[in-house]
This record gives sequence, structure tokens and C-alpha cells, in this order.
Amino acid sequence: MSVSSETTAPVLLRKIRSAAYRFKTFVRSQRFGMSPDAIYDGAFYDGGAFDKTEETARHVVHYLIRTYAPRSVLDIGCGKGSYLRHFADAGCLAVGCEGSIEGIRRVPSPATAFQFDLRRPLRLNRRFSLTMCIEVAEHIPSNASETLVESVCRHAEDVIVFSAAPPSESGTDHINCRPKEFWHGLFLRQGWWPNIEETAQLCAFSRAEGLPQWWREWTHVYRKQ
Repeated sequence: MSVSSETTAPVLLRKIRSAAYRFKTFVRSQRFGMSPDAIYDGAFYDGGAFDKTEETARHVVHYLIRTYAPRSVLDIGCGKGSYLRHFADAGCLAVGCEGSIEGIRRVPSPATAFQFDLRRPLRLNRRFSLTMCIEVAEHIPSNASETLVESVCRHAEDVIVFSAAPPSESGTDHINCRPKEFWHGLFLRQGWWPNIEETAQLCAFSRAEGLPQWWREWTHVYRKQ
């Protein structure tokens, strides 16, 4: 075998492996009807993105409690319960749902969480003084966007805090990255308006604390019309 062949073979093998990984990642998606359990495994919840969430949750929850004094909190798409834990420790009724059982297994007590596929309507027959949905909507197929927003609004009593990755933001199964105006339109249909002042205050706090980009730039507070 020539020197050039010996050099080319490993490069070609790496390219083949990379292409195979990208293909596997593409098809292992809710866009093709796969369940959250099949997409979000233990490695997803133990990875770097959730390390940021752990660091962020204490600051965010302190701000939200100081600002809104919620008695009860629903976190729709709660991950492994980072926010729920701090709300529960502060004495709030803290409830969450998550699509993958691996996330539910990691939710700490005394928070309460259950597995639920957010492509379907969520109906708990009660409202919560604060309802959150943070960095979830971009993982939901586009044809379930309105269903998700309806689920959020259905359970909201006073305040909604919502964020979703904008177009071109990379991430695991980011199949529904939309501009903020798209989500504003869906919330407006449900009678919930983006509160410009409260959103600005939350984003300013997030910048001052050095929180992740989604809290600094694309999280919004909604109030009932």
C-alpha cells in the first residue's frame, strides 16, 4: 500500500463514521414519529446542557419567587427537575412533566414529575400560579406547536414564562426552531400577551447574572389579556 493510501484510509473512515452518525441523529427524531424515550437517553440528561441548567436554576428560581411569589409551579418539559427542586425547597407546590423516562428518573424529591408526550394535549384539571416551558418547543414537531401552547395556557393562572430556541440554533432534535413572533401569535390566540416590561426585567437580571443565552435573549413573560 502506498503512503498516500495509508494516509487516505483513516480520513475516509472518519468521514464515513461521521456521516453515519449524522444520519442516525437525523432519523432518530420526533419528526419521524420516534418517541422521546428513544431520543433522550441518560447521556442527554447527564450532558453539558443540563450542567448549565443546574447552575442557572438557583438564580432563576430566586428571581421568580421574589418577583411573583408563586404558590404553585408547573414546569412543562422539566428535564431532570432542576427548577422544580429549588421551587419545592422554597415551599412551592412544584409539578413537572417530561417526555423521557430518563429525565423523570432524575427528578429529585420533594418535587413531583410524571412522564408525558407533549405532542398530545396535557390536561391536569387545575391551574398553577406560575407555568414554565423552557427550551422545549424547539423539540416538538411543528404540527404540535399549537397543542403545546394550548397545554401551557390551559394550566396557567397568573404568569407564563416561556422560551424556545430561534431559527438556526443547534441542539439535539431541534426540529422546530421558530422566531419569537411565531410563538407570540400562538399565545395571543389563547388570550395571553407578551409583557414587554416584565420580559425586559427578567432578561436584564439574566444578563447581570451571566445566565445562558436563552434566559438573556429569548425568554418571554406572558400575562392574561
